[in-house]
Amino acid sequence: MNQLYPEQKSDIDPELDYLIKAAQHFSPSLKGVIGAHQPGMIKHGEDNQKAIALLYQRLQTAHPEAGMPYWSVRAWSLLVWQPIYLALIGVHQLNIVVPIDKISQTRTAESVAGFVIPSDSYIRSNINDLIGVSGGQLKSICNATFDQLSEVTRIRKVSAMRLVADTLLAALNRLKHSNSQLTNQHIINLGELWLSALELSGQSSYMPIKLSSGREQLVLNRKGCCMHYRRQDGVLCASCPKQKLPLRVERCCKQFSSSN
Repeated sequence: MNQLYPEQKSDIDPELDYLIKAAQHFSPSLKGVIGAHQPGMIKHGEDNQKAIALLYQRLQTAHPEAGMPYWSVRAWSLLVWQPIYLALIGVHQLNIVVPIDKISQTRTAESVAGFVIPSDSYIRSNINDLIGVSGGQLKSICNATFDQLSEVTRIRKVSAMRLVADTLLAALNRLKHSNSQLTNQHIINLGELWLSALELSGQSSYMPIKLSSGREQLVLNRKGCCMHYRRQDGVLCASCPKQKLPLRVERCCKQFSSSN
């Protein structure tokens, strides 16, 4: 394993500035600023109980018909999606380990979107080491977040971690849009490295399907359900594991054929 090289950055940080721009380009909701933690924000290592309870209550109020399975899973997904995205962007677009364990997330009504990141040290190394370190950070964040959410509601850990795996692989697959050199096999290999780093191997995977155009498209072969179908306006996702595999393949083919 190659040595990891930390680099201390100043308050005016071109790397983090680029990270913030890349993050918002990747997802407009992933809007960040460089700064310090503020009361009411959600941060690893802090007591986030009140913020998590408020998020959960807002989900209950907004979607009373969906019930506890949806409220719990939706709260979980909202709490972990930004650290996952930022870790992937840092490694695969900047070749650094983003200090995701130090970011503060913004809760707004029934959502978690936006973050504050300190100007801090970051790590450069080879891709395997970067994934290993970032994956370790994500694992710690997810475990701590799960423990705090479990004080508010019931959620099965295996279900929660499967959703982490799904979110990670889905975001990783989107990176092909910004890097034309990434092939489907590259994405599959990277996905296996990330899941191994989080000790989530086998909790989600890619499934290649052939579109009507003849192009091969990677879709998720999921094991976890986001419970969106429980909402009044909800339906089963195209790749929902509650459907039999042939129907998932058929729906994913239609979805991606119509979007290209």
